[in-house]
Amino acid sequence: MTIDRRFEGQRLQADCSLTLFVDGSGRSARTLDLSCGGALVHEGRAARRALPLVCPVELRLGDATPIQGLARTVRSGGGRHALRFIGMSEVDRLEIAEHLDRLRQRRARAA
Repeated sequence: MTIDRRFEGQRLQADCSLTLFVDGSGRSARTLDLSCGGALVHEGRAARRALPLVCPVELRLGDATPIQGLARTVRSGGGRHALRFIGMSEVDRLEIAEHLDRLRQRRARAA
């Protein structure tokens, strides 16, 4: 099973709950945009401490089972973190792609 290449690098504005696990505790964040390969997230005031280079994450796409994996911090600043998903299965990436496709379809119908 592989991800359709047209979705692989495309980002879409998406407000999803994401937990960053740092030093054994969870830090809540929200996605600002999302792709199969990563996300831009906003952590707010809790972002006073820097993220490690790699940390476990848990992404919640609506009512679906949370997706767990590893994320690499690409850059951080102003309470925002750009993350690249590095430890995530193809099945989980496909779930993200399908979620983004549903969002696109919903937005197209509303336009």
